[in-house]
Amino acid sequence: MNGAATIARILKLEGVQFVPCYPQNPVIDGLAQEGIRPIVTRQERVAGNMADGISRMSNGRRIGVVLVQQSAGAENAFACVVQACTDSSPILFLPGHPDRAHIGVPPNFDSVRNYGGITKFGEKILSASQIPDRMRQAFTALRTGCPGPVMLELPDDVAEEHFEGELVYTPPPRVRAGPGRCSRCGEGARERRAPAHSGRPGCPLRRGVGRAARRGGAGIDSSCHDAAWKERLPRDASPFPRFRRGAHRAGT
Repeated sequence: MNGAATIARILKLEGVQFVPCYPQNPVIDGLAQEGIRPIVTRQERVAGNMADGISRMSNGRRIGVVLVQQSAGAENAFACVVQACTDSSPILFLPGHPDRAHIGVPPNFDSVRNYGGITKFGEKILSASQIPDRMRQAFTALRTGCPGPVMLELPDDVAEEHFEGELVYTPPPRVRAGPGRCSRCGEGARERRAPAHSGRPGCPLRRGVGRAARRGGAGIDSSCHDAAWKERLPRDASPFPRFRRGAHRAGT
């Protein structure tokens, strides 16, 4: 199993079902062998926007992955990655790169350096043995903290390099932390599919629960005292007075 097939196997373990790509990347053949459907688009930005849509539709529970070729492909994908950065959308960007001997040699495009300002995490995979650790770091960054794009650059010779030993990989959990820790119990906010009203009133922390959780859906919730403040919210609570319930009828 070479490096490209190793990445495809890890994407399969992560639950990826299809990957937008354009026009060539050594990982594409490995995706087909693993049963992951590659979707070839007309340009790199379309592929990136499709991956962005995958992450948005699932609220980040399914990570969109986009593959592009080296040099020109990585350059043309800049717009879709910066859009994902601006909108805090978690996508995994996997551009190609010439062989390791050409790293830093002009006019080859260095994605790690040029995408450093718009990605949460960006690394160049320098050997096939680094692939499991780099992929785990990438998915950890995608599933923790503030959402955003993550990039791993794959040189061509690393994609063809043989991966020695048995692949051991466990997908990292998804954790969305609140802005702080509870002053009473010291616990941080944890993700839940529904809000848990098990806390005591009086906790000073007023955030840590997403808008979706307050509506009863999926979102961020703290499972300690910090959840109790939601029970005291009026139904028409809004930080904008003109948008409160009935405010437009009263002429305010």
